[in-house]
Amino acid sequence: LVLYGQGLHSGKRTGMVLQALPPDSGIHFLTIPDNEVLPAYVDAVGDTEYATSLSSETHSIKTVEHLLSALHAYGITNLLIKVHGEIPVLDGSAREFCAALEEAGVEEQDAPRRELVIDRPYEVSEGDERVLRIEPADTFSVSYLLRYPSPIGEQTHDFVLSSPRAYREEIAPARTFGFMRDIKMMSELGLGSGGRLDNFILVGEDN
Repeated sequence: LVLYGQGLHSGKRTGMVLQALPPDSGIHFLTIPDNEVLPAYVDAVGDTEYATSLSSETHSIKTVEHLLSALHAYGITNLLIKVHGEIPVLDGSAREFCAALEEAGVEEQDAPRRELVIDRPYEVSEGDERVLRIEPADTFSVSYLLRYPSPIGEQTHDFVLSSPRAYREEIAPARTFGFMRDIKMMSELGLGSGGRLDNFILVGEDN
């Protein structure tokens, strides 16, 4: 499976190749052209400001969040993703990843899938503004509270991952957004160069 597009932050033309791996391999990113492998592990997360990046000492794969979210929803656990620098932003959501996965098909492998078992509550926080808490449950569900300045304000959403279809219809359409007041700062940081009206929601003071 091959997908092409533009990098949201680099602004450069990019693409990726998805290749199935044997059972118990996990999900890995392969940098092009240097062929360094970056595993999709929490320990490899290098940055979460404006986008999630996986990093090593010498390489980084940017904007992996929409793709990894879709892979989890479709139960894909063994995959090699060959990419140069940044995952294509496509329309700024996970919808096109869902469509591509459904068109290519998902192969059942003859081996049990290992799952992380949450045996007790865990919580991490950054002051009172950012809190992430996970608890034991029979199904994967998310309860999310967002507090942003006006005009976005406070929003909540509850979701249960009952099927890939539920994810495709309810979560995948969520698109990347940013504030007009942050454009100058993002530009100075070398971010957002690939943002366009068809792949990015730009929020002004009066939207």
